[in-house]
Amino acid sequence: MYKHKILILGGSTEGFLLAQKINSHYGGAVETITSFAGITQKRRAVIGRSRVGGFGGVAGLANYLKSENISYVIDATHPFAARIKKNLDEAAQQVQGVKWVHVLRPQWQAQEGDQWLLAGDMEQAAHCLNGFAKNSTVFLAVGRKELSAFSGCASIDFIARVIDPPQEQGLPPKISFIVERGPFDLQAERALFDAHDIAAVVCKNSGGDAASAKLQVARELGIPVVMVRRPEPPEGESVATVEEAIGWLDANFRF
Repeated sequence: MYKHKILILGGSTEGFLLAQKINSHYGGAVETITSFAGITQKRRAVIGRSRVGGFGGVAGLANYLKSENISYVIDATHPFAARIKKNLDEAAQQVQGVKWVHVLRPQWQAQEGDQWLLAGDMEQAAHCLNGFAKNSTVFLAVGRKELSAFSGCASIDFIARVIDPPQEQGLPPKISFIVERGPFDLQAERALFDAHDIAAVVCKNSGGDAASAKLQVARELGIPVVMVRRPEPPEGESVATVEEAIGWLDANFRF
């Protein structure tokens, strides 16, 4: 019989590591349930139980926490998954005894030699590209569901890297896809930029090491990067790393 149930809101590298490390660290004292939004079709195997799909908003998440008798929730979703973070802050407050924390990896910071153009959202990023990148090739390192924001960039050739081939409508008229899952090393990124003659990059300020190589290559080549700012951070407690999340559990566990 488990003493605690831990819900991991996953889908990120941190989510998979958390499930592995929590089960190793606490053994049979806990049960982990990793929840996936279901956007990505090709998911890696995860330690412990898993579920796929939304909860049905704040009320649905609160009901799930009650019905599953969840003691702790660790939000390890992507830094740009603002809605589920907000829903968790509201839902967890409605369920007595539930503690929760957000894992927010540090943002990337511009370094010497970077040519960053900051954008508030994908629409602003597309507008920025139309101002300087016409008739060139742009590397889109953004989510599959965000590609339609660039549909008005008719004179730009896009290369988009995705985990699953997109099925959405309204994609840019000139776009090709690289179907790959990170992390991406420096040598591979250099080869990609060279093979496609990349003139600019668009990416979200996700932070972390798994996708940072493209920024170093852009820096080396003097290529501009349109960097989309993160949403406002959630209101609940947060930590920066998987290790800090394990420490948070250690400090909060009631055995």
